[in-house]
Amino acid sequence: MRKLSVTVVSALEPWSMMTDAGAPSLVETLKGYLQAGWKVDYMTCRKRRAQGGCHEVESDLDFEDLRVQRFELPPPQAALGGRVQAKVQRLRDFPRAAADALCEYLESKSPDLIYAYEEGAVAAVARLAAKRRLPSPVVNRFQGTILGDRYANLAHCLRKYESWRALRCRADLYIMTDDGTFGDRALRHWNQTVTSENLLFIRNGINKDAFHAKQSREEALQDLGLASDRLYLLTVSRLAGWKRVDRAIRLMSIISHRLPNTRLLICGDGEARAELEKLAKALRVVDCVQFLGSQPQHVVTKLLSATDVFLSLYDISNCGNPLFEALLSGCCIVTLNNGGTGTVIVDGRNGRLVSPEHERELPELVLELLGNARQRALLRHGAREWASRELLSWEDRMATELQWIESRLHLQRVRSA
Repeated sequence: MRKLSVTVVSALEPWSMMTDAGAPSLVETLKGYLQAGWKVDYMTCRKRRAQGGCHEVESDLDFEDLRVQRFELPPPQAALGGRVQAKVQRLRDFPRAAADALCEYLESKSPDLIYAYEEGAVAAVARLAAKRRLPSPVVNRFQGTILGDRYANLAHCLRKYESWRALRCRADLYIMTDDGTFGDRALRHWNQTVTSENLLFIRNGINKDAFHAKQSREEALQDLGLASDRLYLLTVSRLAGWKRVDRAIRLMSIISHRLPNTRLLICGDGEARAELEKLAKALRVVDCVQFLGSQPQHVVTKLLSATDVFLSLYDISNCGNPLFEALLSGCCIVTLNNGGTGTVIVDGRNGRLVSPEHERELPELVLELLGNARQRALLRHGAREWASRELLSWEDRMATELQWIESRLHLQRVRSA
């Protein structure tokens, strides 16, 4: 039987920070198709920075049968500042260059599926489709939406133009991650071609073997070189503005006066790091806030085992992989009840929820938990129980997607026969 083939186009790196560090969603997608016997071509641009920053380090991919093709972006314009240049690259340069590279690629190849992963790639494939008929069905894949619960507000959408534009791009199939940001609603609202038949709305998977490891707190602290007589708060995320790690730092400016032996560990890297370091300095909590940078997965598992309270304080929704990893690791979780977070965290059972309108309650709640080992233990048990019952492994998550994709491709072939 002939192998199916997929061409994945993305502005992103398979690992968002560096090899084996950062969001695993794209690398798990590539692995899933490869392990299912598909031929996979992965097309992306060459990254300009040699180190640091989200998706700015080229991942070292050594998967058998994966063909990686990188194309050049136009040179940066000296007159533009760094942030403006990055925006121009996302909005204009990448979609143009990716469309040209894909057009050249399709002169000699005809994959069974073109897979546009995230906003820049979605815009690129749509740009090419407007100029010529594509030889293959297209799937637009989204990792949620930054529009959040204001997805129907046009003024808000125009301020997030890159995301809004991508949601409106037409495709044959759509995959939207259920991360609590109401991505399915936003996609249906702005795209008339989306139906229950061509949309797969599904949570990310999780590496259950890694994050369900039963390492004791004491062992994890020793492995990480952390003092056993201190209490630790932990955040794990890309350091972007809407992830609101600043909330955790402001929290420490209050907690450190009441519990001086408390430390905040910030795992992750990104464009907001310098600003967050300045905030820690301004609030005089530099000695009790530690920026760890991006860390490989095996270190993140140890951090989750070592922490006393895991914080997730995003603006839009908190139902991303870090929260799921914390649940599976049995962390005591404190998070904001925004987006779809309340569909995952049940207050008092598998974590503690705070309404964004009552953010001032965070310090007292965290102090209460830090002073009550029994309550933390109950929440840890509830977290593990929920995760074991509700979360898919990446293998099961990708098997669901592949079955869905293959059934739709088969249906299209039957209809066109």
